[in-house]
Amino acid sequence: MHKHNVCEGVVENHPLLVGFASSLRRGNLPRSWVEYLKQHAFFAYPKTLWLKLTAENQDDFKQRNEIDPKLAGQAIKKWISEEGEILNVVFDLRKVSIIDHNRLFQFLKEVRAGALRSYIVCEENIGEPTLQEELERFVTKECIFFDETQMLGHLRQSAKGRLCKITMPRHLTLQTFEEALRTSADSTHIQGCEAIAFDMERVESIDFHALSMLSPVIHSLAHQHGVLAFFEKITSKMDFELKKYGALRPMSSYLLNPHKTPDNSQDLQISGVSMKAFTVNESFEIQDECLKQFNRMVLDNAVWFTDMSNITYGSSHQQVERISNLIKSFRETIKELVENVAIHANGLGYLMMELNPQPNKGLYIYVGDTGIGLAKGISKAYKISVRSDARAVEMALRMKEMIKHRRHLRGATSFGGRGLERVSLILEKLSGYISIQTGSAMAVFTPRKNEGRNPDHIFRKMYPIQGTHLHIFIPTTTVTD
Repeated sequence: MHKHNVCEGVVENHPLLVGFASSLRRGNLPRSWVEYLKQHAFFAYPKTLWLKLTAENQDDFKQRNEIDPKLAGQAIKKWISEEGEILNVVFDLRKVSIIDHNRLFQFLKEVRAGALRSYIVCEENIGEPTLQEELERFVTKECIFFDETQMLGHLRQSAKGRLCKITMPRHLTLQTFEEALRTSADSTHIQGCEAIAFDMERVESIDFHALSMLSPVIHSLAHQHGVLAFFEKITSKMDFELKKYGALRPMSSYLLNPHKTPDNSQDLQISGVSMKAFTVNESFEIQDECLKQFNRMVLDNAVWFTDMSNITYGSSHQQVERISNLIKSFRETIKELVENVAIHANGLGYLMMELNPQPNKGLYIYVGDTGIGLAKGISKAYKISVRSDARAVEMALRMKEMIKHRRHLRGATSFGGRGLERVSLILEKLSGYISIQTGSAMAVFTPRKNEGRNPDHIFRKMYPIQGTHLHIFIPTTTVTD
């Protein structure tokens, strides 16, 4: 579980490569050239275009030899300039044989002109001595590597010198985390940086909401800007909290400073579900896992669930039925939230849950994703256009009004787009609150108070985070009929 095809080393289908092929087509390159380059262009953290110039089969060999190195190189250089997030380029020449040196170096020269730094990965024995000499004239000896892991290690190590530093606040909450990002990690600060350093030295406390957003925020930054993340000066207290909640569990070692990558075996158990990550194909698996953990929560916190049902201890059929209905509502909430992510996510989904039975505390649930976002999700599920994130969160709990525009989504377990509305109906019974964040907007709802499903507050111009993120809080209070 929690693997993701845009988080591991040299990767395919990274969001920053989405426009690569279409940009080449706009440059009027022949289709066969575009196809070859598309199949051999990869992304590597940080901010690196990785070009594997091998010929895996006869068709590859033919396509590569047909490419005009100058025209193709200029088209890639233009794309790098337009993209704006690519700073490095790696030419992977391993298993490259029977190639015209002049054509090869003309291509390398053109592409290299678009990036700040360029590197070579090749075999230690690359054949002709003249090729080695030419490579060393093309880049310095220090920029030639004979192993992919060594090359990636060099990129990661170099990134530490080009940091965007974020000083985390003393009391880390969803609001203060968002403010720190907006202040120190806007597009101006990130431009030209290859990594983000989260300075944790001042942090004295961190709440559930901020813990739940650490991994999604880092994935979002990696998707949008191709940067690495580093956590610096973590106190023993904060290190304990991160491990207790598994807050950094989904992070790949290629996105996070390996020194601070959490040891999953040391994660401590909370009363709930520590941070889990899942793909769309794993939605049923994660539901089963979380429901099993929820059943353990019920056994460990029977008094809380009994109090929430507004009943006293006893064995009457009515009392048992009422607490059974409450537990059923909780289970339905988890199921609907995970299903909603599975339908709309185009990437990684997340789930985290904690029950703290103390006064002024309660049940906290986070479900989110770094996918297409709520506005596009609604447009995908309904035949309507949602033009802004603020509009999307405003209407999130009122999709019943759009029922005549609803589409049937192939492969979904139900008609799409009403998962959040069904969750709000459950929260009415539980005196719960829900916040919904997508892109640069967030809305807060109190379904029990607000019969019209309208938000209590809408926050605009927030720090943009990919996907949709839901936080539910059910306070330790007595529910009345």
